[in-house]
Amino acid sequence: MTFGQDQALTQLVMEVLHEAETRVSDLDKLAVAIGPGSFTAVRIGVAFARGLALAAGVASVGINLLEVLGQQAQKQCSGLGVGIKSVGRGGWAWCAIGSEHIEQEPVSASLEQILSQARALARGRALQFCGDRITDNGGDIDKKCDMGVLADIAMTATAQTHRASPWYSRPPDAKLPGGIDPWRS
Repeated sequence: MTFGQDQALTQLVMEVLHEAETRVSDLDKLAVAIGPGSFTAVRIGVAFARGLALAAGVASVGINLLEVLGQQAQKQCSGLGVGIKSVGRGGWAWCAIGSEHIEQEPVSASLEQILSQARALARGRALQFCGDRITDNGGDIDKKCDMGVLADIAMTATAQTHRASPWYSRPPDAKLPGGIDPWRS
């Protein structure tokens, strides 16, 4: 669909539940992608998932897609996995996953900073990138999130460790009159 996903979301979820022969009342947890992504799409998805979880009386957890990509990369190399995404306007965001835990929480940075910090964080371990296309000494990647990996993360996620709130890679473009900054109040 090019447009109208927000209007079709309820119907699409009901179709998925029907295909899985599952009812909303059968759910015990609901996972939602919290970003990075389109500002509007992330907000709609998170609001819908939280509302559905509330109606079903189950926990909702938020999964950052950078963590999913980092896990995918880590599984490929058994060293340090880096999830990386272009976040628009020349910006990038990344996350690094080691064999036992997240070593770099999702954060925005320049591509040069990411490459430098990832190499330093790897400290001699194998280093694998997964996500949007980058070129570093001839190496290209272009991977999408594996929904199985997202589901694996969601299985152990809790509302405390993975809050179902949008993850924004940069401050909003809209500015309030008089220089008021709602993010600093």
